[in-house]
Amino acid sequence: MTTHIPSPAARAASTAIVNGVAFDDAAIDAWELKASRRILLNLKTLLNEAPMLKLLDGQIRDADAYHRALLAASDGRWREARTDLEIKGLSAADFGTWFRETSATGFAPETMFTAHPEHYVMPDGGMVETIGGHPLRFGVGTAEAADLPRPVADFADPAYPITLAAVMLLQDGTTYAYAVHQMRPTADGVDFALRIVYPAAAPDLMIAEHQEHLAIEFRNANRHAGSTLGITPAARATIGTDSFDDGGIDGLELKAARRALANLKSLLRGDDMLSLIGAQIDAGDAFHQALIAESHGAFRDSQTTLHVEGVSVEDFFGWMARELQASHDDSELTHLKAHPEHYVLPVHPEGLSIVETIGGHLTRFYSSPQDPLPGHITAYHDDAYPTKVLNGGVNLYDGTPVLWSAHQARNTATGSEWNLRIIFAAAAPDSMIAEHQEHLAVEFRNYIAGART
Repeated sequence: MTTHIPSPAARAASTAIVNGVAFDDAAIDAWELKASRRILLNLKTLLNEAPMLKLLDGQIRDADAYHRALLAASDGRWREARTDLEIKGLSAADFGTWFRETSATGFAPETMFTAHPEHYVMPDGGMVETIGGHPLRFGVGTAEAADLPRPVADFADPAYPITLAAVMLLQDGTTYAYAVHQMRPTADGVDFALRIVYPAAAPDLMIAEHQEHLAIEFRNANRHAGSTLGITPAARATIGTDSFDDGGIDGLELKAARRALANLKSLLRGDDMLSLIGAQIDAGDAFHQALIAESHGAFRDSQTTLHVEGVSVEDFFGWMARELQASHDDSELTHLKAHPEHYVLPVHPEGLSIVETIGGHLTRFYSSPQDPLPGHITAYHDDAYPTKVLNGGVNLYDGTPVLWSAHQARNTATGSEWNLRIIFAAAAPDSMIAEHQEHLAVEFRNYIAGART
């Protein structure tokens, strides 16, 4: 079967209307993945090398102990995590050339960071990535296929003539796994049999997650290789009896991105996150101040309509009331999960405060409910939507008004419909408006999913 982008089990079906065009849940997921890639690359770049190792230190030590325990429990026995990947549009020779040349000069951090969401950092030529639910720091040693231990070599598939083998090493040099990747050229591309051989005690979940990891990592590696030739190859991954086209692999990547972001945001709470992104917040303030000055009091809106099945307006407000009564940590987690580029919720005495990406810039603001809104803002309201949702002014942290929230909602026969509108300074560029239309669809789709749980 072809598997598409996985979604939280409780999520209501959603359709976003942007500029008259309808986008389904899969398209909204694609917007979420795009935003996830942006924030993950930003955080990994800011934290590269020593800061990331320090942040993950406790988790890395736990991972080392976890994998040692697997080795001890396996008594020299092994099992494979195998993913078959079919690439069309890029030849085995082209991929091999890219891989050799890139390996010779060292993989650029951006290449490895974007290959998989849970590639955290590359210390001393090694890697820290999530394996078995733990960010593990490991090294990679070269190996010839002929020199692999017999129980490991037996996993190789004779239908693939090219084998790339490696030894996976814990920090003290202990071998904890083997890579036995294989290739065969095809008429229009290349087939991969991707394989990591783990100790036999590795749990099924660890094997399944790494099968997904391999699909994501090598699909994206082939895209990197293709980009040097102006090619975007097509991919299909097979894991057991399940088949994943490029959209399905995007879904696996989104699932991994949500895990990586949840981990990093939980480790970078409050002042730690603010310190990391402080210079970017300052740049965002300057950007928005310039837009305000250039607009001379004129405005433009960013509008998205969201249709949701199975959740009424009352369901949403009931859920929101419960969230507001929850602990600060629980409430903060809800807001951070709603959109990838919600970085942190700093405390502000005047209202809900958040740092998020607006117009490509990190923006620290707080919102203050206001009813009625000024007349030039209520002019954007649509009388067909009787319920106002989170209406009010939004200010930069120094109190400068930067935008207005003028959301509305109404019930439908099968759920609800949300007229989501942010009013920006008129000088806001079209790209900023378009990105925020996507932002609103992702954010409210995920908020409303919470109301269904």
